[in-house]
Amino acid sequence: MKVLVVEDNPLNLKLFCETLKMKGFEVITARNGLEAIEILKTTIPNLILLDLYMPGMSGFRLANFLSKEAKYSHIPIIVVSASSSVYDVKEMASYNVKAYLVKPVSPTKLLETVKKVIISVETEGSYRAFSEPKTQKTSSTTENESLDNKPKQTKEVEKKVLDTGIRVFVDNLIEGMVLGAPVERNKVIIYREGTTLDEGMITKLKELGIKEVYISKESYELFKEVLELGNEKEEF
Repeated sequence: MKVLVVEDNPLNLKLFCETLKMKGFEVITARNGLEAIEILKTTIPNLILLDLYMPGMSGFRLANFLSKEAKYSHIPIIVVSASSSVYDVKEMASYNVKAYLVKPVSPTKLLETVKKVIISVETEGSYRAFSEPKTQKTSSTTENESLDNKPKQTKEVEKKVLDTGIRVFVDNLIEGMVLGAPVERNKVIIYREGTTLDEGMITKLKELGIKEVYISKESYELFKEVLELGNEKEEF
């Protein structure tokens, strides 16, 4: 499996390369986005490790370029950057970024993340297949079922949707996260999947006394390194 490492810091580049090669990965290196584009003309990697702030062409510009080219847009990206800026994370979220690691990164953490991303990419089709039965469940009412049973069925469907989310504390939410559904604590709030949080919504949740909310799995994977939510993850 080929990994393209785009990194301008020699020490980081050496660390990433040696770590990946020890586990049998074929590693290709570039010192900025321009060098990476030249490499991509002849070699398509299975994964890209990408720094953000580099001379010549930044990681932001490279990711933007890749997203617009059909032959490159499918390549999963792991950002490895010294920046933990919410704005940087949000910008990269619009590209095919599967994880965001904040430097310094240990070899163990790097390999763990690479493994998770590879598994995630390989099983994306399986996740969609898993989601389909929920739609079938909503349409499974027979003609002989009474109207009295329908409210109960609706609640079961909502619980199924809830099961696909990850619970996090409201205090740890940041602008740009994507909510799942539903939330139940002091009050009940239902959000459609794909609702994006902004600062005003976070403030409102706190005012309402909501202590915890559900975010999408994709959002959790994107933001967990910045927020260090590893110990607070709860899947239902």
